[in-house]
Amino acid sequence: MHIIIGGAYNGKKSYVSQLLADKASTWYEGQLLGEKNSNTQIAVLYAVEKLVLPMLSDRDEVELAQHVFQQISTFQDSYDKVYIILEDMGRGIVPIEATQRKLRDVLGRLYQLLFAHAQTVTRIWYGIPQQLK
Repeated sequence: MHIIIGGAYNGKKSYVSQLLADKASTWYEGQLLGEKNSNTQIAVLYAVEKLVLPMLSDRDEVELAQHVFQQISTFQDSYDKVYIILEDMGRGIVPIEATQRKLRDVLGRLYQLLFAHAQTVTRIWYGIPQQLK
């Protein structure tokens, strides 16, 4: 698992596109379901917040983060390589709206799990990659 994280519109997708330019890959936007392209062994998952948002009322933060992590781990088993593009949400700013606050908290817990299990973690800052792990 390879994590790419950065703020909104900081060039995360462009970075991954360039990284995988000569390789066949399947991109998943906010979903873990969909038909697997048998010609690709590389998956790119992005817009994880779209995956989490509909489940916010189902569970508490820790349980939901673990549940989504398990789903991503199972999804990962179908591919040789998985790149996960994550949006750095909040940067320490606490949202006023309760739903956005819970989303930020769940994603923070989920990101900790993903980072711990990732082979690489790269932060993109306005198009410039910085290897964290």
